Amino acid sequence: MNRSSYYKWLKRKNNINQEDEWIKDTILNFHDLFNGILGYRRMTLFMNRVFELKYNIKRIRRHMRELSVASAIRRKRKNYLSYKPEQVGENVLNREFKASKPNEKWLTDVTEYKIIGPTKNFT
Repeated sequence: MNRSSYYKWLKRKNNINQEDEWIKDTILNFHDLFNGILGYRRMTLFMNRVFELKYNIKRIRRHMRELSVASAIRRKRKNYLSYKPEQVGENVLNREFKASKPNEKWLTDVTEYKIIGPTKNFT
């Protein structure tokens, strides 16, 4: 190996290490700024937009893994209320669905949605 090649590599290594340290500091700052909700994809997106640079998603992910920084996964909320029906029809068919001729037995289902204002019924 040429001596000049070795020293060129040695010089380059320091610059990459300094940039990696800057990236790690920036990741920690963004993590605190956004309350830990950014994953590696959105972290890369924000860093590239804010600093107008092009960091690879794998590089940001590697640094986040080294720092043990992960996104907070938000729990899905229930979007319904427990509801007991006001009126239930009687079970006329009693699970006997076979008919001797066509159009002898018809079934339907009514769904009621409570929205602000009047109640809507859908069949």
